[in-house]
Amino acid sequence: MRNLRVGLAAATIAAAICGAGWIAWRGFSLLSQDNLSVSDEAASLQAMAAAAVLAATLALVGVTVWYAWLTRLAVRQSGPVVTVELRVGWVVEAARQGQVFVGPLSSLKAGPPDARFQVPFFAVKLWNSGNTKTSIDKVQIGFPSGFAYMTTHTPVGPNCPFPLEAHSSETYFLEAPDNLEGLEAMRKVSRKIRAEVDLGSGSTVHSSWEQLP
Repeated sequence: MRNLRVGLAAATIAAAICGAGWIAWRGFSLLSQDNLSVSDEAASLQAMAAAAVLAATLALVGVTVWYAWLTRLAVRQSGPVVTVELRVGWVVEAARQGQVFVGPLSSLKAGPPDARFQVPFFAVKLWNSGNTKTSIDKVQIGFPSGFAYMTTHTPVGPNCPFPLEAHSSETYFLEAPDNLEGLEAMRKVSRKIRAEVDLGSGSTVHSSWEQLP
């Protein structure tokens, strides 16, 4: 969407500059005529002057817009840029650590690919594509109503808060309800869920909405 707006602005400025160029060319053509009256000559000069002012103004606007876009891009790239994806992880009941099967959210209904991995976790995948590290302060499962599901401790992977370095990724495992009653309680709130993550910078990022099976 941002690229579309920039493209439309550039197209509008280019069209206006072309229009100003046409006015200037038309004025020059009139001035080239031998039988041009004084009033026509004055009108042509005014049109050319207006076209020159318009072209200069549009060029200045274009440079300003381009500079603002480059500045915003540089600021964005200089800080942390965190994206979030919500998946499901399965671990062994006895260990609850080490090996983990990670799959799509639909596997909550289909079950794990290996019968030994019976404990479900919400696997929140985090990527920091920015040039600055940040910290992950809180991870929760959010609902459209504003309610959230969270745990205060995870036996798998890092616990909050933990650092997320620049150009790195990490997965936070949030233990899901491991029985039908627990999942049904979540479904009663809403089948639509997403992962919500609070960063150390004070901002919150989230995954796209997913359907709880």
